[in-house]
Amino acid sequence: MKKNLVVILTVILFVSCGTKKYNENDTVLNGEIKNSRIKNVFITYEGVTDTVVLDKKGRFTYITELSKPVYVLLKNGNNSTSVYLSPKSKTNIKFDSKKLNETLKFSGTDGDINVYLREQSQLMDNSEIASDKFLRAPAYEIFDNSLNNLMNGLNNRLDEFAAKTKGKYADFINIENQRLNVIKSYLILSFYIPQINANTIDERIENEIDNSVKNIEIDNPDVYGLQEFISFAQPYVMYKLYKKFDKNSPEYESIDEYANAYFITIDELYKSNEIKENLYYIYINEFLSYYGIESVKDAYQKYKEISENEERLAYLESIFFENTKLDPGNPSVDFSFPDINGKVYRLSDFRGKYVYIDVWASWCGPCRAEFPHLKALKEKFKTKNLAVIGISVDEEKEKWENMIRSQKLDGIQLYAGGWNNPLCDFYEITGIPRFILIDMEGNIINANADRPSGKIETILNSLNGI
Repeated sequence: MKKNLVVILTVILFVSCGTKKYNENDTVLNGEIKNSRIKNVFITYEGVTDTVVLDKKGRFTYITELSKPVYVLLKNGNNSTSVYLSPKSKTNIKFDSKKLNETLKFSGTDGDINVYLREQSQLMDNSEIASDKFLRAPAYEIFDNSLNNLMNGLNNRLDEFAAKTKGKYADFINIENQRLNVIKSYLILSFYIPQINANTIDERIENEIDNSVKNIEIDNPDVYGLQEFISFAQPYVMYKLYKKFDKNSPEYESIDEYANAYFITIDELYKSNEIKENLYYIYINEFLSYYGIESVKDAYQKYKEISENEERLAYLESIFFENTKLDPGNPSVDFSFPDINGKVYRLSDFRGKYVYIDVWASWCGPCRAEFPHLKALKEKFKTKNLAVIGISVDEEKEKWENMIRSQKLDGIQLYAGGWNNPLCDFYEITGIPRFILIDMEGNIINANADRPSGKIETILNSLNGI
């Protein structure tokens, strides 16, 4: 596996519903959302997402028990905002879904803090973080200028809030300082990771990352509870992996090796079992989505040793149990898809041959990066007992056809017509590229096989009858 560091960005885990009965020890968030077509509100903190249903008047009540303050991400449709909740607090939020910024209002226990947080959020929105003046800037100097302007604005606003409230929210201000440090480090990492992928190394940026991270209390559970820390933690692990990787090896030779190095790095970076338990859980799920169950078998065993969260353990156990169908030796689903001329192929048509499947799409950069390696592999095995099948999950057939022609993709190229198909369902494919190796009887050898750029040539040459 080449050293492209793929940022994996989804973290929605468990879903539950609130109830309107509560007592004085509960933390309560009451809300009213006008003109919302979406009847669910999603409330996320510490890696968990709860769902609350709006009533006919757009109102909702969310009840939880907190042992410490948390920053919550509240989402309704395309609208989202941060909400600060403290233990036993009773907070109210109101807005119109058609004009969130103009109508958002807070009241109740944490009203002052939430008004401040919304102002900070607007500062970030106005900074156009995703633009070519910031994260997509063509030069570090442009990015650095935008970053400094944003951080100066955020820190000045925090200083104003501290002066105005005169020590009333001292604990919040301490953790808010940490949150701003995390935001700064995350933004620098987000700018630099694509450069690492492109082998464009800059010691100035690396020094800035290292100095910025020193200001973060990385093993403080209150810091870990920040939504921004979850976003920061993953690219930071990838950055530290790159630092080790750059010194010791030109590439990771398999997905399993990369996954093991990933979780070892988590162990090295974080001392707190609470933090490690949460990060293991989040990224086991991410690796499952992108690389399959084989990639995290060792991490899952370690997770069972460090976790006491029965709900999470039961959830992962159910996934691993379900995935036993993908164990080596079990029969593959007998899919059928058409080629560019409309001829339909089934897996069973290739009985008597080994089958190497490439699941890809025209929009997928890592998929396209494998094309030259796959072409070379086909050439080496053209006289062997091997069928190499490309299967596209493009939603638009024309884009698949254009890619076939422009890249001169030869051999058997089939069109699955999106993600909703028997192959993706059976192999639970949610990330690509994905490679699958099938034996001559239609049974699974590896449901998450090595890529053409990895060790697959050696593996194929070891097969009897190839």
